[in-house]
Amino acid sequence: MIAAPEWLASWFNPATLVGVSFWTLGFYLICGRWINRWIDRTARAIPEALASLASTLPFLAAGTTAEVLWETFTSPSWAISYSVLTCAGLGIFRLGQLDNEAYELKIKEQQEAERKRQEGG
Repeated sequence: MIAAPEWLASWFNPATLVGVSFWTLGFYLICGRWINRWIDRTARAIPEALASLASTLPFLAAGTTAEVLWETFTSPSWAISYSVLTCAGLGIFRLGQLDNEAYELKIKEQQEAERKRQEGG
């Protein structure tokens, strides 16, 4: 049986793949809106499947880079711990953004309803 090189074997380590996945999700939670807006504007020029792939590749690259750096300077278990903490923190941040957007929309609707009521009455 042929043994894989050490660097290749380390990439198929389940812990590394989990770490990359969490980092990718964390980066998507924080930056996904902006990348998706950019993809939506340029989607007319490229097929939908390619646009979908293009929207995930930057996050996968950033997640892989973050995991490699954490594993290089700390141990793999710390890299996974930081990726989980980052993912949880950014998820909470994203929920706050969504709540703020919903609140601003509600205020805008109330102001418009008040304006219409004053114009009509």
